[in-house]
Amino acid sequence: MDTVPITPNLAMLRIKGWQVYVWRDDDSVTLIDTGAPGSSAEILCAVEVPIYQRVSVGLPDVAPPVPVDRELVDGDVLAFGGDAEILAIPGHTEGSIAIHLPHHGMLFTGDTIASVGTVMLGTFNQDREQTAASFRRLAALDVEIACFGHGEPIASGAGDRIREVLPH
Repeated sequence: MDTVPITPNLAMLRIKGWQVYVWRDDDSVTLIDTGAPGSSAEILCAVEVPIYQRVSVGLPDVAPPVPVDRELVDGDVLAFGGDAEILAIPGHTEGSIAIHLPHHGMLFTGDTIASVGTVMLGTFNQDREQTAASFRRLAALDVEIACFGHGEPIASGAGDRIREVLPH
């Protein structure tokens, strides 16, 4: 596992070829993209959540699946990172979302945009046309930092870098 600091609040974990982002507020930690199945122990080790360690004594390492409490939809706002905005960005998959932290000028693009050598439209999309429309929606945002499901984060000037590839 590799830990890459991006900002004081954000780190990227590389685990088993997957990228996982960890956002830290003063009193909470938010995990964005949970990575490959079986990564929980490595993620937990990297996040080092002391309260979890205290309350989880005696619990199994792997918990059974749980029902979803709330399905996120376009326009939802989550209470982390100064109010995280949920953006529906279908195309890669029908239910794809992006997370925008406008207070921090930060965007988590999911798999709609990749940054593998260059910024580009993500690959293996269910609907390429929809993915391209979602790419354009994300490109319109004023962001300084972008984190991708695949590829290296951009820590400065991300909005401009994303917009540069729009004609292509």
